[in-house]
Amino acid sequence: MSHGMTLRYIILPQAFRNMLPAIGNEFIIIIKDSSLVSMIGIAEIIFTARAVQGVTFQPLAPLLVAAALYFIITFTLANLLTWLERRLSISR
Repeated sequence: MSHGMTLRYIILPQAFRNMLPAIGNEFIIIIKDSSLVSMIGIAEIIFTARAVQGVTFQPLAPLLVAAALYFIITFTLANLLTWLERRLSISR
């Protein structure tokens, strides 16, 4: 086996399985801390909630919607990573 084949078929699949939980957790933390959605081009969720608060004079409702959006994003990502980890552990 050449070095490239060894890397592709043996080393990288094992490394990916081992690093997936840590990378998944870091990705979820990034979403919670810095609103990764703003990098995609959508206005930041908390900023938009604050703007809606200023227009509607409702202090709690926009923040509850923002919290629900963050929960949906992180919960979906956590479930996706759990499924991917299980799928990769079966192939061991």
